[in-house]
Amino acid sequence: MSTQVFLRTSVAAVTFALTAPFMLSAEDAAVKEITVTAEPATADGMNAMMYYPQMEADLQQAIAERVPVSDAAKGYDVHVSLNRVALNGETMLPESQEFNSMQGTVTITSPQTTAAPRSYPVNLRASSAGPAPEGFVTIEPGPNEFYSAMIAAFADIVAQDLPEHMPTDYAR
Repeated sequence: MSTQVFLRTSVAAVTFALTAPFMLSAEDAAVKEITVTAEPATADGMNAMMYYPQMEADLQQAIAERVPVSDAAKGYDVHVSLNRVALNGETMLPESQEFNSMQGTVTITSPQTTAAPRSYPVNLRASSAGPAPEGFVTIEPGPNEFYSAMIAAFADIVAQDLPEHMPTDYAR
């Protein structure tokens, strides 16, 4: 009898990341620009960027892999503001650099019009996957795997929810 290894990612939304990608079709909407910034939403600040200076670029790349970007003159600008990276609610991460939640806002605009921007929140919290199924051995992920899973899951949520928030009254 062989023992199978079960990698506990500790990210509740990781099944999101492992399912088929959530892609917008060109017929649905044209996104012409995706930007990501990390801005603390609290006066206490957020030190995640000190530990993960590449987080903005990694998240922007992950979203761009899921949402096609067009060079069409008309189209949407999508801005993701990552305003909270925390461990159990604390935005000042410990020296271990661990975090288990990410929160941000996606804002959709069309510079071709005077229409008001539309936005929606993205909230991701990692949680224990629970006990492994019988016959599996549980292995906790390392920091790199956990970081990658959180970035991928956040990008999946952005890409999945983007079509329902795309305005149909402009940028066509």
